[in-house]
Amino acid sequence: LRTFFAEDECRTNTDGCAQICTNTPGNYTCSCEQGYELMADEHGCEGNDECGTGNGGCAYRCIHTQSGHRCICRLGFALMADGHGCEVDECATNNGGCAHNCTKIPGAYTCSCRHGFVLMPDEHGCKGNNECATENGGCAHFCAHTQSGHKCTCRRGFILMADGHGCECNDECATENGGCAHFCAHTQTGHRCTCRRGFILMADGHGCEGGKLLHCDFSVFANFHDGEPSNKLLLYNDECGTGNGGCTHVCIHNQTGHRCICPEGFILMADGHSCDG
Repeated sequence: LRTFFAEDECRTNTDGCAQICTNTPGNYTCSCEQGYELMADEHGCEGNDECGTGNGGCAYRCIHTQSGHRCICRLGFALMADGHGCEVDECATNNGGCAHNCTKIPGAYTCSCRHGFVLMPDEHGCKGNNECATENGGCAHFCAHTQSGHKCTCRRGFILMADGHGCECNDECATENGGCAHFCAHTQTGHRCTCRRGFILMADGHGCEGGKLLHCDFSVFANFHDGEPSNKLLLYNDECGTGNGGCTHVCIHNQTGHRCICPEGFILMADGHSCDG
């Protein structure tokens, strides 16, 4: 008993089909890809120019492609939903009369506006949409109208929250002491630097300085009861520079401010400023 197996011509490439081979019991058939048609020899394929018959059904121009054909319309017209007919494209002429955007739709067109603008009642014009005019644009502090919409900002001492609308307190003192040399005070408008007693705030609003150097006659202090060394220069700040710090004799700058001292033969009175002989 012999068993016979049918030859698969498509698998052995002995079919002779130009494009597609389909095996059938004891035989095979050839076919062609879209855009082509089987030739009379039932093996070859030739381009099927659908445009060659009735312009492919196109109202204006038919373009032959590998997958078939497509229709296009002349300038000023748009292809209709059926893919064959052409209708006037209102957007092609003067932007359809739209101030901003013109969109062609089947049988008509629509106008729309860029962000930050709203369509006017005539359905063609656009006017600025001042979002800040309604509830401050949702901003906690300040609302700024822009061409692209609106933007929220905060008063000094506050920072904009992640939602782009709220404001939260920005404690500038919490980061590197606000840049202050001594003390940083948080306020509603930001922060303010101050200095320890005996120091004055510098022009930069952050640093502190102890005052200016005075070249003194050291012999003046040689017999003072406070026992200050006579070989040092004395520092003073504005407390001694203004009205001698209220001292009747000598005003001395120190780290905590100033103090008054009296010459030999005098004692400092309870007010800390006057000297009694």
